[in-house]
Amino acid sequence: MDVKKKIAQIGKGSGQSFRVNLDSLSLQQLQELSEYHREYSTPASRSVLLRRAVRLYRDHITDLTTDIDRNQEATELFRAAKGC
Repeated sequence: MDVKKKIAQIGKGSGQSFRVNLDSLSLQQLQELSEYHREYSTPASRSVLLRRAVRLYRDHITDLTTDIDRNQEATELFRAAKGC
């Protein structure tokens, strides 16, 4: 991807609002991450942390190379959907 195009896509104010439902554990972990960054002088909003998590997950998915890996990921998604 062209670097200038990527920068334009992630520029401040260029995003779109999206409602996210988090279970209590995920919300607690997100708040802990935010506090961690605040304590170490790298404040990051929860939106920034979620965007980072989405990018890392996308990278994880694209690294899956076998059907076994893909099936394991599908199982994990089903478990997450059930709150496990």
